Amino acid sequence: MTRSRLARVLRDDPELAAAPDGGQIQLFGVCEWDQDLQIVRANPKFYALAGSGGLQASIAHALGGMARRYTGLLPGGSGRRLLLDAHKVQPSAGQPVRYHGTLCDITELSGYYLRAFTDAYHLSAREQEILGLVLQGNGNEQIGEKLFLSIPTVKKCLSAIYTKTGTKNQRQLLQKIGLIGPSAAAGT
Repeated sequence: MTRSRLARVLRDDPELAAAPDGGQIQLFGVCEWDQDLQIVRANPKFYALAGSGGLQASIAHALGGMARRYTGLLPGGSGRRLLLDAHKVQPSAGQPVRYHGTLCDITELSGYYLRAFTDAYHLSAREQEILGLVLQGNGNEQIGEKLFLSIPTVKKCLSAIYTKTGTKNQRQLLQKIGLIGPSAAAGT
C-alpha cells in the first residue's frame, strides 16, 4: 500500500485536521508472521481489524497459498471489507521465511480516497457513487441493486471510470488509487 499518497490525502483533509485527535488516526494494521504463520509482532490496529479467529484463519490461509505476494479483499464483520496486502520475505542464508503484511479497512478509507481521486479525474456524480461502492468491496450485481441500475449500466459506468483514469480493470484502479502497490498489481 502506498502510505505516502494516503498521508497526503489525510493531511489535506479539513475534517481530519479538525478531529479531536488532530488527525492522528492509525488506519493500517501492520503485521509480521513467522514461517508457521504465527504472529511475531503486530500493531494494535491489526488486532482491532483482525481480532476474530475466523479472519485470522482466512489471513493464514491466504498467506499459506501465496507464491511471493498476496493482495485481496477479505470479509470483515458488520459489513466491513478489509484489504490484505502481504508478501513473503526472502530469508538470508540460515534464516527462516517471514511474511509481512498490511491490513486496511476499505470502508474506513473509501471516503478519503474517493474525494481526492474523483477530484483529480473529474468523475461524474454517478461514477463517484459507483467507485465508492467498488472501494467498499461490492460487485457489479450488488452495486446495481443498491443504486437501482441494470448490470450493463454498472459495467458501462465502470468502463467510463477505467477510461478516465487510464486503467483497464479493478486491480489497476486500486493500484492507481494507491491501495495496492505496483508489484501486487503485476501478479499475485
